[in-house]
Amino acid sequence: MDVRRWRYLVLAVVVTAVTALVNAQSKPAEAALTLTDIAVTGLHRYTPADVARLSGLHTGSVVTLSGVQDAAAQLAHTGLFKAVRYRFATTATTATVTFTVEEAPVSTPVVFDNFLALPDSDLRSAIREDVPGFDGIAPDTGEFPDYLRGVLQHILTARHLPGRVEFTQQVNMTTQQKVDLFAIRDSGVDLRVCRVDLPGADTVHASDVLASGDPVVGQPYSRFFTRSLTQGTWLQLYRDRGHWKATLGEPSAVPVSGTGCGVAVTVPVHEGPVFTWDHAEWPGASMLSPAALDKLLDMKTGDVAVASKIAKGLDRVQHEYVTHGYLFAHLNAVPQLNDATRGMTIRIAVSEGAQYHMGTLAITGVPADVAAALTKKWKLQPGDIYDATYLSRFMGDEVEHRRGLGIVPESFRPHVVPDEATHVVNVTFSPE
Repeated sequence: MDVRRWRYLVLAVVVTAVTALVNAQSKPAEAALTLTDIAVTGLHRYTPADVARLSGLHTGSVVTLSGVQDAAAQLAHTGLFKAVRYRFATTATTATVTFTVEEAPVSTPVVFDNFLALPDSDLRSAIREDVPGFDGIAPDTGEFPDYLRGVLQHILTARHLPGRVEFTQQVNMTTQQKVDLFAIRDSGVDLRVCRVDLPGADTVHASDVLASGDPVVGQPYSRFFTRSLTQGTWLQLYRDRGHWKATLGEPSAVPVSGTGCGVAVTVPVHEGPVFTWDHAEWPGASMLSPAALDKLLDMKTGDVAVASKIAKGLDRVQHEYVTHGYLFAHLNAVPQLNDATRGMTIRIAVSEGAQYHMGTLAITGVPADVAAALTKKWKLQPGDIYDATYLSRFMGDEVEHRRGLGIVPESFRPHVVPDEATHVVNVTFSPE
C-alpha cells in the first residue's frame, strides 16, 4: 500500500522565517517526486495558473519538500497574499501540492515617477508578467513594494536601460491618500524640465501657472510632484478666475534634444466657463442671522466667484463663531453650479456645537508677584463667553515680553482644557 505524507506550511506577510511541520516517515524527506497537480483555493482576483506561475512550480517537474517550501515562501514574499498555506501529498513516486491563500486587499495607488523610456501601457503590460492583473493599484502589504521594485529593476535590465529603481511612500496632499512612488535614479539621463505646455489653456497662461508656486522648469521631472501642483496650486489659479469646472489632466513628459535640458512636460487643460456669485445658504445657523453671515462672507451677486475670496470669507465666519465661544463650530461648504446661468450658490451647512464660557485660570511655576500681575491682566472672568482668540492676544501683550526679560521661563506656556460636560474652558499657565 502506498504511504501518503502530508506537509503543512503557514506563511503570513509579517513572518520572516518559514516553519515546516513534518511528520516522521520512513521515506527520506528530500525524495525527488514527479509533481502531478497544483491546486489553489481561496482565490478571488488571481487564477490558479497565476499562483502556479508565481510559485515557480509546474506539473511534470521533479519536486522535493524543500522545493515546495521555497515555492510557498516565494508566493508569500510577493506581498500579493496576506497568508499562504500548502498541503503536500505524496505517493511512492508522485506528489501533489494544494495552496490555500488569502489575497491581500488592494487600494494603494502606484506612481511611476520618471520612467520616460517606457510608456505606462508598456510598463504595466511588462509588470503583469510578475504581478497578475496589475492595474496601477498595489496590495496593502509591507512586502509588495520591494517585490515590485525588483520587478521594475528586472524590466530595466532586460531592456538595457540604465539606472536603479528606488521606492518611497508619499502622501497625496489633495486626497491625503498614501501613494507608492517608484523612480529611476542614477540613470545618467538629463531629466531637467525645459518647458511646460498647457494645451487648452486660454484664460490662464503657462507663464501665470509657472510663476504661481514651486519651480518646475530647470528641476528634475517628477510626475508625482507635477500632478500635485496641477491639483493644488495650478487648479486654484483657475478657480480664482471663476473656472470652477476647470480640469487639469495627467502630466506627461517626453525627452527633447538641443535645448540644454532634458524633457518637455505637457498638462492638458479644460478651462470650462466662468461662474459668478449668486448667493449663499446657511442651514443650521442660529447664532448669527443669514444677513450677518452674508456680510462676513462679503460676496456680491454678479461678481466672479473667486475661490480665494470665498475662502477668506469663510475664515471670517469661523473666526466670528470662536470669538463667541463656539469652539467647535464647523462649516461644510458645498458649491452648487448652475450651467444654464453660470451662477454659483454655496450651501454652507453650519454645525455650531455648544457655546463655551470661561472657567478657572491658574498660573503656576513663577514667583507669586508675577502670577498675581498676570492674573490681574487676564480679562476673561469666570462665566464670560470664552473668546478663543483672546489667548493669542494675551500671549503677545503680556507673556512674550516677560519671557524676553527672563521674568517667566522659556517653557512657560498656556494649557487650555475645554470641559465637554460643563462647557467651560479652564486655562492654566505653567512651565512645560
